[in-house]
Amino acid sequence: MKIPVKFVSPLTEEQINDLDIVIKESKKSQNRRRAQAILLSAKGYCIDEIAKIFGVHRNTISTWINKWEQTGISGLEDKHRSGHPFTLTDEEKELVIKLAKQHPRSVSTIIALLIKKLVKESVIQQLNVS
Repeated sequence: MKIPVKFVSPLTEEQINDLDIVIKESKKSQNRRRAQAILLSAKGYCIDEIAKIFGVHRNTISTWINKWEQTGISGLEDKHRSGHPFTLTDEEKELVIKLAKQHPRSVSTIIALLIKKLVKESVIQQLNVS
């Protein structure tokens, strides 16, 4: 069975410039990767070649191309996800750094100690408030 070949539609100079800007200036590596993939497709690289370069499944590249074709540059962005990202206070960040220095090769130990400390502090705060 022959796998169909898919490429992006020919790009305008403006689109190429926009993609170059994303590659050079985007803070999100995923957006930079997607922009590079679109440019590679425009240069004639097939989906399988691009997938191999980025270490992803060919369906991922196909999705990137589809989103580009449908929405252009905004298709390179991740969709908004619900929920608030977990954030640490400055004190908690300092604790993580301290624990990382004590256990530089054990992320699981750092996480366990951090959780233990934070849960303990939370219980103490609840007891003091009640």
